[in-house]
Amino acid sequence: MAALHLSAARSSLCVVCILLTTVTLALAARPTQTFVNQDEFTNEFEGLESGRSLLSAGGPSPAPAVISAVAPVNIYYNGSSVGMAYDTFVPVYGASDGALQECGTVHSDDYPYTGATLTLKMCSQTLYGAFAQYRLVAFLPFDSFPYSY
Repeated sequence: MAALHLSAARSSLCVVCILLTTVTLALAARPTQTFVNQDEFTNEFEGLESGRSLLSAGGPSPAPAVISAVAPVNIYYNGSSVGMAYDTFVPVYGASDGALQECGTVHSDDYPYTGATLTLKMCSQTLYGAFAQYRLVAFLPFDSFPYSY
């Protein structure tokens, strides 16, 4: 009766042995060159390939905390606070001399989340909706977004 046995130890991450009744034949018993963060170390392996162990992924990361629909949100531009968004009113900012200037507000109920890009013509510019998760928090010029393409 033959059985496949997997075991893990700190000095040798993977030892594969075939047990044949009373005879044990060691096929691979060498330390690997892979370092695993101690916090992430588990003794569960999904398989073996060329003497290397494959650690279980452990599932997806937890979802981020949901931003409150009523809590005020600070709006920062170039490291400085330029204003706040509240639960019912969303600030509208236009670009003027390389800085953001608030030029009005809109009611948040007029712009529900749809997954589409929101645009607004105000302050003599076309402005785009900025979201924190699913919550609209400001209308800004396209160039003021940190990762504009």
